[in-house]
Amino acid sequence: MIFTTLADEMVAATAALRAGRTEQAIARVERADRVFARAAMLFRLVATLRVEAFLDFREHTEGASAIQSEQYKRFEAVCGRPSGTRLGSAAFAGVPRVRSAVEAGVDTLSDARREADTALGAVGRAALDRALGRLEAGHQRWKAAHHGLAVRMLGDAPGSGYTAGVPYLRACLSNRLFGGLAAS
Repeated sequence: MIFTTLADEMVAATAALRAGRTEQAIARVERADRVFARAAMLFRLVATLRVEAFLDFREHTEGASAIQSEQYKRFEAVCGRPSGTRLGSAAFAGVPRVRSAVEAGVDTLSDARREADTALGAVGRAALDRALGRLEAGHQRWKAAHHGLAVRMLGDAPGSGYTAGVPYLRACLSNRLFGGLAAS
């Protein structure tokens, strides 16, 4: 539910930016950042479980890991086009609809931001970039918390999304939602 909401906010922010409604785009990005902040509370709740209780709960999440879910990948893909390596990885192999959408050229907030650069003006550009930066930082904190929880609860056990678990989450820490914007 969280990542469905986040993806929808990014799609709406992209549409607003494309329509020249910078303030609305910024508001959507800021709303997504608040959703991530609230999602962090879920990790704090799960972190209170004993390892044994967590493992009992985890049996019911096989194939539904947040970071491996179709909803997460859709969120990631509408923020910015994943690298060719990431798109060709097992991470996207399990979500063929999202992978196909990326390959077909799904519109991204990163593309809209790059293309609107001049039209935004200095004030709009700075405000949008601050909002994007906060969302990126919230995403990084979320991934770090996810990784830390997995280290504590899983150790060397495989992940619930058919991944290697902790090593996969550690590798994902370097992924950025808007990484392509750093080059512009």
